[in-house]
Amino acid sequence: MGFAAKSTLPSVAWIHGFVLAIPVISNATPSVRLPVTNGETVNVMSATNSPTNWVLTGCSPSCSGYFAISGLGVITVTASGVTNIVAGTYTVTMTASNGNGTSLPGTDTITIQPFGSWWQPVIAGEFQWELDHLFNPSSASDMGLNQTAFNGAIAPATNPVVYDFDGTAYSGCTVSPTDVWTCTTPQTATNATLHGMSYLGTSFKTICYIEVGAVDTFSPDYANFTAITPTVIGKALAGYPQEFYINFVNATVVSLIEARIQVCASQNFDAIEPDIDESYGYGQAATGFPLTKAQEESYMQTLAAYAHSLGLAMLGKDMDDTGDSYAADMEPYIDGQLTEQCNQYSTCNLLSSYTANKAVWNVEYSLATSAFCPFDNNQHGWMGTKFGVNLTGLPRTPCQ
Repeated sequence: MGFAAKSTLPSVAWIHGFVLAIPVISNATPSVRLPVTNGETVNVMSATNSPTNWVLTGCSPSCSGYFAISGLGVITVTASGVTNIVAGTYTVTMTASNGNGTSLPGTDTITIQPFGSWWQPVIAGEFQWELDHLFNPSSASDMGLNQTAFNGAIAPATNPVVYDFDGTAYSGCTVSPTDVWTCTTPQTATNATLHGMSYLGTSFKTICYIEVGAVDTFSPDYANFTAITPTVIGKALAGYPQEFYINFVNATVVSLIEARIQVCASQNFDAIEPDIDESYGYGQAATGFPLTKAQEESYMQTLAAYAHSLGLAMLGKDMDDTGDSYAADMEPYIDGQLTEQCNQYSTCNLLSSYTANKAVWNVEYSLATSAFCPFDNNQHGWMGTKFGVNLTGLPRTPCQ
């Protein structure tokens, strides 16, 4: 676990025939879907930014063939007879070429896992968000049922098919000093109940709320964060005196957060809601750490790859808050967005790369539905909803 390893293959800049070697760091470990066959072009979930052409010339342990990666985000199987490659992590030998026969060798790692083995929503379904208490699937309020939408739609069309609730706070969990989680009231049964429900042939999905950029004093794993030296506990979040930013650059912090993701997987959630995933945007004066956009992107790519390896989707949470390209940069690596008040604060445009591509759930608290639903309803794949700010289950007014 932890951040993706640095590649030993240098980036190559070609200037009038001279080679300039510049160190490059992998954005995250690449992932490929299975099975793959000769000549097939498949998606790479993440890859290094440069050089623009990788040629993989060998694998250790053997991965039954050779690959050619041309540009970011595409991998083509080029060796004959390659019909299936088992999932696993491989060290690969690569060359980078300028097309004129000059190349430099290097090594990196590639993780091969089933593509599509996690939920990858293109359309945001009717959404329920309850973080106030232990979710109860027998409660009509917790289920968010029988609400009338802004556009006049009524139940059952407006009943949720996607449920987002806390995966750790109400599950009776304790955590050992070695970060082993034990939960006396896991939400496995709740997830089984929801997974057994469907609407128009679509099975319900569940999203696990966790914090990835902060820790509460009442969190079961709080002591494990405080045990790290030098300290990774930063300043308190504004308005939340018992909740503190964490220094996610620390490798042990990454492991602790990955353990939280594992707890979600063990309870059979379908996806992760990673709260406080944009802490660099608040600045060192607010967080206590000199966090950068590049560090946050590397961190979130690492968490996304880990979630995917466990069969979980990874959403972005309020990534448009930073006001820069963060949300767009992360689009190739995550599976959708949950954003709050993007209409109120005029940041919805920063999520345009997800429209008609990956699901976007937008939540507004203060605006009238007439002030944001027309926009949200016009964005292909979006679902806008007005909730009460305490997220107790109801009120809930969907846009459509």
